[in-house]
Amino acid sequence: MKQKKEHLNLIKEWINDNEFFSKIKLGFSAKRDGFDSKIFHEKCDNQGKTLVIIKSKDNYICGGYTKVGWIEGKDYIYIADPDAFIFTIKNPKNYSPQKIPIKKENPDKSLYYVSNYGPTFGNGIDLGINTSNMNQGRSVYFGYWYVLPEGIKYGTEESNNFFAGHGGTWPIEEIECFLN
Repeated sequence: MKQKKEHLNLIKEWINDNEFFSKIKLGFSAKRDGFDSKIFHEKCDNQGKTLVIIKSKDNYICGGYTKVGWIEGKDYIYIADPDAFIFTIKNPKNYSPQKIPIKKENPDKSLYYVSNYGPTFGNGIDLGINTSNMNQGRSVYFGYWYVLPEGIKYGTEESNNFFAGHGGTWPIEEIECFLN
């Protein structure tokens, strides 16, 4: 329990928005609501600020935050949010928890909206769920639009496996989306 509280405190520090946390509610839980992108969009589209926490079946924890959120619209569109970031809390290489910002030159590619995808950060899917049954995470192109941690090169096994291993795709145990 202590570890979860430490993780939450770190995420609160990264987001730095007391109002968000004072009104936070669990808008979507894959275990509770089903691993279905349609349900994710019904519950989370057009809700504004969104914190996404993903737990892999190997107990790795990652996610992302957006002030803008997923805006229902045409499929295959990008949503700009210069304040969006993705993060790792627990990962295969035991990197320390890290907040990973969008590249300053690419804030227009912060989020990717596709009605049959789950929450997806970055074009090329730096971190996201690109299946309608939302049972598989993907980070095959981590570093395409989001800043790679120092010492990690784009397109390498290390970048692809950064969040949860398995060659950039990995089985998901839970996805939670918090809204306010």
